[in-house]
Amino acid sequence: MDTVSVLRTGWCWAIVFALSVLVSPASAQPPLVVEWKAQRLSVSAERAPLAQVLQEVARQTGIEVDGLQGLQQRVSVRFANLPLRDGLAKLLAHQDYAMLGDPSSAQGGEPVTLVILGRPASSAVAEEQRTETDGARTVDQVALSGAAPTAPESAPLAEQDPAERAAAVYALANEGDLDAVRKALLDPDPGVQAIALQALAERDPREAARMAVDASRSDDLSRRLTGLFALGQLDDSIAVPALEHALADADEGVREYAVQSLRGQSSPEATSVLSRALQDPSPAIRMLALEALAYRGGDGRAYLRSAMQSQDSLLRARAAQLLQQVSADEGDRE
Repeated sequence: MDTVSVLRTGWCWAIVFALSVLVSPASAQPPLVVEWKAQRLSVSAERAPLAQVLQEVARQTGIEVDGLQGLQQRVSVRFANLPLRDGLAKLLAHQDYAMLGDPSSAQGGEPVTLVILGRPASSAVAEEQRTETDGARTVDQVALSGAAPTAPESAPLAEQDPAERAAAVYALANEGDLDAVRKALLDPDPGVQAIALQALAERDPREAARMAVDASRSDDLSRRLTGLFALGQLDDSIAVPALEHALADADEGVREYAVQSLRGQSSPEATSVLSRALQDPSPAIRMLALEALAYRGGDGRAYLRSAMQSQDSLLRARAAQLLQQVSADEGDRE
């Protein structure tokens, strides 16, 4: 992929990334421990490279992983005795990916391939994600809970580092200074841009949607990607045309973000636009669009049935799996 991707899984995580640099990790770094036993996955790691964790999971479980070369972040994670699908979801909670095959059949059954889609790569974004299942407060919980941060007093907004600017924008929004929030949309750091858009959306969703559309058409790549992900959080009629426009972008990363954001739109028009991504030249984006269409009602399933006639053998196989999975899920609800 040509793009250095900027944001992952919406604005809340961007806020965490921008602020979590203020939280110091523990100095001790115990070794990586991965255990695959009785079809259950356990992982314990402290600031371990995510690529290394996934390589060890792949070695023990027999799955294949594509796209590891793009992973740069570290993870602090602890969980025990989870099904493979759930364990991978924990590890990749802040990373886009696609799963080909049924992970419950790993080792001895149908081949399973994990495809990593894109990579977070803003130097201003904290590189660590932390997940624990023992009830302890995690880095992201610490950053998002409790009292709102206060604006730093040491320097004007433009002269602070990204973490300080992020805290300042958040505080200024709480004080009602929306002019300062709007100016922060032009900040060079994508994390600060994302916080500004979120703060504006909480107070004026319609204006935030218009700003996000403008950002999605910016010549600046980081601002463009920030706008696209912001549109995914705002289910607004003006979002779909902007996301459709982004699907024609020459950059694969931009198209990937457009597909992800279309998942957040509920209109029938969004379903139709998503279906066009099934013709994208990138296999990863085609698969991402297929996954998104699976749970968009009858229209989405119709596109899945059409995909079963595709010349792409992986797309055909996954479409059949998704149709079977959706039918089973609907049967369980009845």
